[in-house]
Amino acid sequence: MPNEQLAGNPRFSSDVFAVGMIGIHAMTGISPRSLPKDAHTSEIEWQQAASADSQLAAVWTNGAI
Repeated sequence: MPNEQLAGNPRFSSDVFAVGMIGIHAMTGISPRSLPKDAHTSEIEWQQAASADSQLAAVWTNGAI
């Protein structure tokens, strides 16, 4: 669940974020909260833990192949 939704202040992007976290969890088998974050961007570093095809991971990360 996104932090703003947890705080009772959901935004339109909250659902998109939640779907992304579900996808990361599905591809890695690890809770996104347990994965490391990039020190500069705070983005979750999940690609190395994913057991998905590289093209699927590219779509999930970049939105395109």
